[in-house]
Amino acid sequence: MKIVIGMWVWMLLAVVLMPALIFGGTITATAVPQTDTVVRDQTVAVPINIEMSTMQERLGSYSVVLRWNFRVLQFAGYQPGTAAGFIAQIVNDSHVQEGYLRFNGVNPHGAAGTINILNVLFLVIGKEGEQSGLQLEFTAMAAAHSFIDLLPYYQSVQTGVAKEIVIRKEPQEFTLDQNYPNPFNPSTKIGCSLPQAEHVSMIVYNAIGQRIKTLVDERKAAGHHAAIWDGTDEDGKIVPNGAYVCRYSADSFVDTIQMVLMK
Repeated sequence: MKIVIGMWVWMLLAVVLMPALIFGGTITATAVPQTDTVVRDQTVAVPINIEMSTMQERLGSYSVVLRWNFRVLQFAGYQPGTAAGFIAQIVNDSHVQEGYLRFNGVNPHGAAGTINILNVLFLVIGKEGEQSGLQLEFTAMAAAHSFIDLLPYYQSVQTGVAKEIVIRKEPQEFTLDQNYPNPFNPSTKIGCSLPQAEHVSMIVYNAIGQRIKTLVDERKAAGHHAAIWDGTDEDGKIVPNGAYVCRYSADSFVDTIQMVLMK
C-alpha cells in the first residue's frame, strides 16, 4: 500500500512539474508610452507588448487589465496590435471613465517573440508634475495547442510592467537637449522641445560633415519629444567609434550637439 501511494505521489508531482521541465523561459510585458514626458492636451500612445522570446511555447490566449489615473489621462481610443493571428479580440471599454480597460485575445496557432496586442491612446488632462499611475495586470495567459497556464512564467504578474507618464510644463521655446548617455554604446536618447507644432528635422552627421542618418523628418505637435539613435547609418550598419553631430531644426530654430560613440 505504501508503495502504491508513493507511486501516485510521484505521478502527481510529475504532472505538476512537467510544464516547468519542458517549457523553460520567462515572459514579460510592457505598457510603455512612446514619450517619457507630455504636456496638457497632448495625445499619447501606449503600446501593450508581450515578450516571449525565451519561451518554447507560443501564446494562445490572454486576458489583461490596464489601469491608470483617470484624473491625469483620459481614454481616447485604441488601435489593434500588430500581432497577426488573433481571430478573437475583445476590448471592454465600459469602465474607462473609472480608469481601467479590460481586453483579451485568442490565437489558435499561437504567437511568439515580441507580441504587440493593443495600442491604447490617451489625452493628457492632468496638471504639471502629476503621474499617470499606469498598471498592467494579466489575469489569464495560456499556451497554444498545449493550453498550459503561462502565468507562472510571467514576471511581476500582480502589477505587470508599466512606465509612468510625467506631465511637464508646456515649453515656451525651442530647445535641443544634450544626448544621454554621452559617450554612449550602443544607443543614446536626444530630447527636444517645441512651443508650437512645427516640421522637425533631426539628422546625424560624422566629424567631416557627411550625413549618417535621419532620425526625424516630420511634423510634430507642441511639447517635449525624443529620438533614439542606435549608432547605425541609413543602411542599418553600425558606424565606427568617434564623434558625431546631431543637427536639429524646427521653423527658423537650428541647433547642434556633439555625441561620442565609444564601444
